[in-house]
Amino acid sequence: MINWLNLLFNTIWILGGALALAALSIAYCQSRQGGKKLGVILKGTKFALPMNIAGGLFALGMGLTADRWWEIALWLILMGMFGVRIYELKIEN
Repeated sequence: MINWLNLLFNTIWILGGALALAALSIAYCQSRQGGKKLGVILKGTKFALPMNIAGGLFALGMGLTADRWWEIALWLILMGMFGVRIYELKIEN
């Protein structure tokens, strides 16, 4: 039988990883078209928000699938750090 809750939790971190890969792919294409280095493109504010959202989703999903209390705590702390960064980015814009 399928554990639907576990499937949902794993879907969250997979979506976070997919979002990060999509943003990285777009940044790579823009760096090639513009003749700039990938690191320069990724440091721009255009990619900061999607990458931080992706990191937050990844950390949330991993925290929800963790077994030990200290793993859960560490993943949720990391998610909170991404949340703070997202909040700071929203204030800047």
